[in-house]
Amino acid sequence: VSDIPTLSLGSTWDTQTAASWAEEAVKTLSNGQAFIIPEAGHGAIVYQECAIDMGVAFINNPMRKLDNRCAESAKPTFYIAPWVEN
Repeated sequence: VSDIPTLSLGSTWDTQTAASWAEEAVKTLSNGQAFIIPEAGHGAIVYQECAIDMGVAFINNPMRKLDNRCAESAKPTFYIAPWVEN
């Protein structure tokens, strides 16, 4: 239990830590924020552009409430050829 600002990130492709643990980690932290980074593995804060941006934004202002737009932008867009039928 703490009021220390905390950023907790989970990744959907993390094979070492369950993504759900990010949210579990902040349950008793009144200034905790948890986000799931799609299409990323363990260590997303080092390799995933949006996770890096979230980390920098948090360090620059730990009391800032982040949103999930950055994590949502990590989802790749796919091209489906016009000749493909539904």
